[in-house]
Amino acid sequence: MSLLAILALAPASLLSAANVKDASLKESIALMQEISGATMGIRETAARIESFNRTPLQLSRISHTYQLNELREQMNALAPAVGRLEELSASLGASEQKTIARAGIAARTLAAEINATILKQNEIDGNPSLNVDYCRLVESVYKRASSLNKTLDAAADYSKARGRAEQNGIISAQSE
Repeated sequence: MSLLAILALAPASLLSAANVKDASLKESIALMQEISGATMGIRETAARIESFNRTPLQLSRISHTYQLNELREQMNALAPAVGRLEELSASLGASEQKTIARAGIAARTLAAEINATILKQNEIDGNPSLNVDYCRLVESVYKRASSLNKTLDAAADYSKARGRAEQNGIISAQSE
């Protein structure tokens, strides 16, 4: 291949790499927003269970079971988006990689908390609202979902702003 042909292909390959990074960034932002929205749903479900705990004698164990199943389904629906986000992280900047790694850990911890809450409810005879450990687990699920929601909202906003700044030449694509 001649030197002229190599030079002619070089800008196209650089442009292609930039397009791939831009596409990865856009997809990762969309996934962060999707996960953030899903964690808001988890937080709302946990808040509903916490409200049950404030009036323990008014709602049955079945009400708790239904809401815990809802939490499990919400978390299971979230898993593919978290996995895809983690796959994309290698093609993103260092700050996005760190955030995505932390978000993955936080999502797995949230899933473990939800599972622990379900297991605790299964151990309890009678109304789970009367069990202090169960109430603490529900509160922990709420707090973890809130934290993950806020983190991913901020990360998506940061990534969008950074992408716009790179596109407009305000910062270079290599700077962190």
